[in-house]
Amino acid sequence: MKTFIISFVFCLTAFNITSYAQLPSNSLKSDIGYEEMEKNYLVGLNSDISGLKVSSAYYLGEMKSEKAVIPLLKLFRETNNDGARLVAAWSLLKIGDERGIFIVKKYIELGDCDGIRCMLQYMYMDYSLKTYGKVIFN
Repeated sequence: MKTFIISFVFCLTAFNITSYAQLPSNSLKSDIGYEEMEKNYLVGLNSDISGLKVSSAYYLGEMKSEKAVIPLLKLFRETNNDGARLVAAWSLLKIGDERGIFIVKKYIELGDCDGIRCMLQYMYMDYSLKTYGKVIFN
């Protein structure tokens, strides 16, 4: 039964990805499909299945979903999975919301895991270079 559910969710996600890839980028947010995909990914983000949660976090970041900021912040703070924390941080940086950027910078300064801090620092430097043209760390 668990395998069936995972397979079903995978097929549903694959369908959404192909639908997302076929939409022109300038009309993405005005299309009805965007809201449905965003809603489905938000449901996936609250799932107990870690793979679904991480992939939903990634695609919400790709979509630059403003509605996903609070759930991504929650995932970033509360997860014990380092990979999920990195994906949540990357998505928060892609969305560009001040709350997400703040929590990533604070974790870089005060985080308890050197490996995660190092990866987040590289992600933040990439974000800063793309956004401001230079590394800003204050």
